[in-house]
Amino acid sequence: METIEQIVRKPAEVRRATPLFLQHDLFHDVRCWESFIGHLNGLGYVCRAISLPGHGQSSMHKGELNFYNLEDYINPFARRLSRINPRPVVIAHGIGAPMLMKTLETRDEKSLEVGDLPAAALIAPMPLTGAGGMLKRLAKRHRINTLTGTLKRNPYHWVRTPKLARELLLGPKATIDDASFHDLIVPESMGLIEQLKDGVVLRERLLEMPMRVFAGTADACFALDATREYARALGAEIELFEDAGHDLMLEPCAADLARSIDRWIVEDLKLP
Repeated sequence: METIEQIVRKPAEVRRATPLFLQHDLFHDVRCWESFIGHLNGLGYVCRAISLPGHGQSSMHKGELNFYNLEDYINPFARRLSRINPRPVVIAHGIGAPMLMKTLETRDEKSLEVGDLPAAALIAPMPLTGAGGMLKRLAKRHRINTLTGTLKRNPYHWVRTPKLARELLLGPKATIDDASFHDLIVPESMGLIEQLKDGVVLRERLLEMPMRVFAGTADACFALDATREYARALGAEIELFEDAGHDLMLEPCAADLARSIDRWIVEDLKLP
């Protein structure tokens, strides 16, 4: 079993009884959440987040990141999720969305004690069409670099410089400096990306859980039309942040995003 890095951040005063569990996307680890968690702590939430295997301080027992697939990421995610009480609202970024959906699909057959979650906030979720669109856009913008990463089975080539990483993950108004941002970027599994190339099928019964989608209009990973279609498939409302990129939690809109999630949880869902 992998050793999984987890952070728990508590506010000075707990004003929200419902905790939050945050799951990072490709090329990230728990550090991407630190500043955003500060906003959520300020609203009174207890927050938890983990780094997936081979990311951050989590172990990589397979020895090679490319050997990891979606199932390898879901298992530690589901185990941590099952231990949190009261049941948390999940905040899932990018591939965190299909990870959550697959966890809920298989919880009964795998005897996962995930239970019924109160809600999920999906930040720039990977759409039904999968990662294929992102790969095509990368190849169009940086053909040689994208081909090199693909042939070497090392997708870090796609984000290996601050310029490349900013272009893929941030919008035009992002203020985080190059060094700080690129320090947050980590290698990723090509095996996983290939697995997600054509998307993940949703099961109808998942639509019973309240969900809301939050996305930036300048997301270079996933096309806005595909994100809108994903929200429609979920029966979820979508809230857009103008000129924000894929990493909404690192954009100038991060505080507004935190407040939007809070309003949804407290005012719309009436959660404690």
